[in-house]
Amino acid sequence: MLLRARLVVAAARWRVPILARHAQSLSKPAVRVPDHNANIFNDTLQQIQLSLSKRDLPAVLEFWKTLKERDLHRLLSSTYLARISVLLVEEILPKNPRDDLPAPHRDVFEQIALASAASKSPAALEALLRYHLARRELDTIISLHDQFRSISEAPIENDGVEQDEDSEDSEQDFYAYQQSNYNTSSPSTVSEINIALITTTAYLLHHKDFKGAVGVIRNAPRLHHYTVKEFLSKIDDEDLRASLDSWLTRLQYARMLDRPKSYAIHLRKMGSSKNVSALVIHYNAMVDGIDGPDPYIAADPSRINEKRLVAMNERLWTAFLSAFLAAGVRERAEHLWVDLGRFRVPHTAPMWNALIDAFREQGQTESAYQTYLQMQKEGVKPGPLTYRAIIAALMIDKRRLDMAWRLFKEFQDKLQPHVESIHAIPVYNSYLQGLLNHGMLEQALDIFDFLETNLKEQRPAPRLDIVTFNMLMSYFARRSDLKNVSLLLNKLVELSLTPDVFTFSVMMSALIKAGNMDATERVFRLMESMGIQPTMVTYATIIVELLREREDKFLAEALKILDSMEGKGNDLSPNLMVYEAFLVELWRVPWLPIDQGAMIVADILSRTKRRRMSISLNMFSLIIRVALTEGYPDGVELAWKLYKELGKHKYRIPAKLLLVLLEGMIQHGEVGNALQICSEINKAGMKQSVTLSNLFRQVDMMRRARGRVPKHP
Repeated sequence: MLLRARLVVAAARWRVPILARHAQSLSKPAVRVPDHNANIFNDTLQQIQLSLSKRDLPAVLEFWKTLKERDLHRLLSSTYLARISVLLVEEILPKNPRDDLPAPHRDVFEQIALASAASKSPAALEALLRYHLARRELDTIISLHDQFRSISEAPIENDGVEQDEDSEDSEQDFYAYQQSNYNTSSPSTVSEINIALITTTAYLLHHKDFKGAVGVIRNAPRLHHYTVKEFLSKIDDEDLRASLDSWLTRLQYARMLDRPKSYAIHLRKMGSSKNVSALVIHYNAMVDGIDGPDPYIAADPSRINEKRLVAMNERLWTAFLSAFLAAGVRERAEHLWVDLGRFRVPHTAPMWNALIDAFREQGQTESAYQTYLQMQKEGVKPGPLTYRAIIAALMIDKRRLDMAWRLFKEFQDKLQPHVESIHAIPVYNSYLQGLLNHGMLEQALDIFDFLETNLKEQRPAPRLDIVTFNMLMSYFARRSDLKNVSLLLNKLVELSLTPDVFTFSVMMSALIKAGNMDATERVFRLMESMGIQPTMVTYATIIVELLREREDKFLAEALKILDSMEGKGNDLSPNLMVYEAFLVELWRVPWLPIDQGAMIVADILSRTKRRRMSISLNMFSLIIRVALTEGYPDGVELAWKLYKELGKHKYRIPAKLLLVLLEGMIQHGEVGNALQICSEINKAGMKQSVTLSNLFRQVDMMRRARGRVPKHP
């Protein structure tokens, strides 16, 4: 009997940590549950499960009350909360908004809907808010939304603003990927978006409170055109629909301005892809928000007030400037420059630096130099980054090496004594890289020796850093000079500098070029001997660097590292981003024979399947594009299979991917498939464009004889 009593006590204690699986911390972290409450929770949970299976709502609500009285309702898992909330909607919420929600059930409905929404099952809260909106109970909507936000997790700053729906991002934040690759088409996310849209509508009807609406959208998931379109289509009042549509456009820009780092990356991507039309739309929206009839954007953060709720900042003005120049629309950049004066925003040194860098990237050395001169004429003092930019630009042209040297000396004499080493070393590295690019090794080694002496003697002057080492090691690695690579590595250790992942990438490249068959093993043994534990990011970054060499032997090593990662523990095994980055880099500039490239794609897909990974929308898009490449073996079948899988995963298929699929099916003569895609395009409500019209016309011509003509959206 005593033994049995001990077992019962042990079992009760054992239950407590199990509750962590159910815990969904809403307003505060989970706390330790006393043993008697653990018993109550587990017993009540069993009763709730039984009542749910019988659809016995009164019993479910009674058991909810039992948990709520002991503050144990917070420990219910999202699965149970979702099931309870669905039953509530089906059994209690009036179908006709003119009917009142029964008073005894109203409070408990709100409690459960909020708890369920906070645990990522927001459908009940959405249904409840729709009911209140139909009844124009605006204060109730706003109050419920405030409660929802107060118990929900804080939003992620980098939630995909910078990522186009069908972009193939090469950013190598391999750990953060799982969060940033958030499925914005999942049912729970769509419900969260609808909750934000309902609340925004309430603020519009509630004295046109735009400030309140900004607070809603800045914390909501990113809105997509199809979500907004579907929501607006259900509003019968034309004036309200038009007003809300206008508000939502502005609110989405306000949301992006609230995330300047992400927005700046997004703008740069538009520039690098030469998406001029999108850039112009974004820029015109900024100008209208600053200088239009109903301003809500400040031209500078210091001017934010009750009316101007968000602001452009130096980073974003510079991002627009760089993007216009990268897209090849210099006149737009010049127009922006004039607008800055009109909005009383000073032309700061970072803006001038961005201009110089943009001209350098386009190989326009003279324009870069003239910009530098104009900067000085306008009284803006060049800083270390200005010298870095202009020296790098001048070093492109061998005829301007003397001018670059003079500016380098000017920096040493005038500015270097007044700046810290960390700010001066980029200027040295920029000049050193230029010398190496022109094969001027002796001069580069003179600078290296100078920096090394400063480091050894701990002078305040610029000192060697790991970037300097990597540049010089890369120079020798490209020439298969393994001896000097090894000497530099020894010197690096001697100077107590810590190598980074690129150092080891260079080492591996040098070994492979020199014909070492065990390059991978040697490099990782070297890391181990230096006390450096490779992480998943280390492995993945080295893979990408190897693939950039675009040679069979480097590809073989990359695959070998992938094999090694898959045999490691959880911390080192590749996540989906690693596989995706592998394919993105492999196909960025296609160099493999098409059949060999297809084998690699099949291999990567089999690896993800073997490890039971659900591939992302980005990966689907990438492989579909690749499969439709001319000559890809069974490419049409693969692309169509993946397209169908996208539907099973309930992804919202991006407009650009639908166009790629339609064009590919037309080119391969797959008219039946093309017609299905036309139907999907119509359902998606894709905006009319010249490209879309031409594709529909081609399908029309191909199938006119059979009378199955796609209707243009």
